[in-house]
Amino acid sequence: MRDFIVGNELSIVDFMFYQKTPYTYFNIFRNPRTQIDHVFSTNYDVCDINICDIVSLDDSNVNNHLPIRILITLRHQQYNNSIPTENGHSDSLFTNWYKKLNNYEYCRILEYKLYNKSVISVESICDKANLQTQVDN
Repeated sequence: MRDFIVGNELSIVDFMFYQKTPYTYFNIFRNPRTQIDHVFSTNYDVCDINICDIVSLDDSNVNNHLPIRILITLRHQQYNNSIPTENGHSDSLFTNWYKKLNNYEYCRILEYKLYNKSVISVESICDKANLQTQVDN
């Protein structure tokens, strides 16, 4: 597990915050309690996480795992009336999911980009920078 976390530059978010409830799994008959559920984040996004806490056991939980609640601040560029064109070039797209026109435009642009995306052969790309360039283009 450690190699996976380090190799993918991840952080274990629930370890970064004090937990009032120190377990995520329990068995009411045998009474073991352990923390086997975790939340991972890329190191890039970890500074945007405001809260991560294990929700205490209550009557509404019908599972033997406790939920983990996480609050993240999403960053996006400010509104500037810029909507990407067919070639996909734009500085930003305002993320207001309550506006049907924005949702329609986002869906249209996403469909266009995905349809025109070529298949990337990961085996032929050796370094992360080249792979990221392939994904971004």
